[in-house]
Amino acid sequence: MKERIYRLLNQTVQDADRFAAEPLTDEEVTTIMAKFKKETSTGNANKKRKLKRRTLAVIIAAAMVVCCGTVAVAADHLGVFDKLVHKKDMTFSLPDVEEELPIDKFAVQYDYEKIADAAKPETDTITAEAEGFTLQVDSVYCDGMTLMIGISGSMKDGNPTHKQLIDLDMLTIRINDTLYGCLPNPEGFASLDGSLVLDEGTENQFSGDITLLLLQDAEITEPTTINVSAGRITAQEHYMDSNYVELGNLKFSVDVSPETSLREQEAYTITEDGDSIRFYEISPAMMIVGFHSSDPNVSSWLNDENGQPIEQVGMTALPDYGDGYSIGCMVPVDTGYVTATFFHKNNTDENGTILPTKEIKINMDEVNAALKGNAEGD
Repeated sequence: MKERIYRLLNQTVQDADRFAAEPLTDEEVTTIMAKFKKETSTGNANKKRKLKRRTLAVIIAAAMVVCCGTVAVAADHLGVFDKLVHKKDMTFSLPDVEEELPIDKFAVQYDYEKIADAAKPETDTITAEAEGFTLQVDSVYCDGMTLMIGISGSMKDGNPTHKQLIDLDMLTIRINDTLYGCLPNPEGFASLDGSLVLDEGTENQFSGDITLLLLQDAEITEPTTINVSAGRITAQEHYMDSNYVELGNLKFSVDVSPETSLREQEAYTITEDGDSIRFYEISPAMMIVGFHSSDPNVSSWLNDENGQPIEQVGMTALPDYGDGYSIGCMVPVDTGYVTATFFHKNNTDENGTILPTKEIKINMDEVNAALKGNAEGD
């Protein structure tokens, strides 16, 4: 029964205006909360996660309203970043390639659930028209170094060829007198890209983001208006699809107010026998980590709880803190454990594979608490 209700809630078209919404009583809210807390506090310890207030709001808002025996959904509108959580699961295959590839090559660079929690909904209606595409601004995330504009849109021809990816090419963003994305890029520029993917269960509704990454010396520190231009828009099956559809170009402007408090900033260092890992800052968009060894032949990387390398955030330039550490910008981890694995280039097996020489297990709950404590103490 629970699985059937879950499917109904997820497959129902959002047309809640046809039904008379009945607010939950205090007793009903208490019952739902108690049951949810019970279910999320049991089971494997590795599966326990803090329940975010936004998630609770969506669950409560999605409570059933029974009208003449029909189950209706009174759910809040899901924002763009909420919808993008599934993007990493959208894949395609190529001949002679065993591994499934992501439809959008930037799919695994961000934890969109964290971004969704921190993004601000756009209260003004901001729409831009291209020849074959209509775009609307949904929300904005800005921590000073990372600017992410949540966008949605649809193809004007209704998407008859079932494209799943909209690529925004020849992107530029102007902030005050500085233009990013146009060669040669100014100092402080790290990355700029934009795309949208097809929403689950739809034929022509797309969600995506335009993301600008800046280095610390170029960060956005004050509220400002930014001007965005996409010189070429194409619709594709996936990012390697050469049979694309041209959709034109567009421009729009949006106001941005940075929240630098989203970045927990203060170096926290773990050292063991001359090898060090330094966490410079952690935000919903990324964590900036440095590695250092007394031996110049040693390199290192971070793996997650499953032993897989933590995904990098693609940047054409990396922050430089002037302390001799090698810097990596990665998808943030806010709980559980990660492992720093160190390698010596001369430590190889008979096949020439470089073997690890040391592993340091790191409690990310402690790291985040330390960074937060240091930031609050500044």
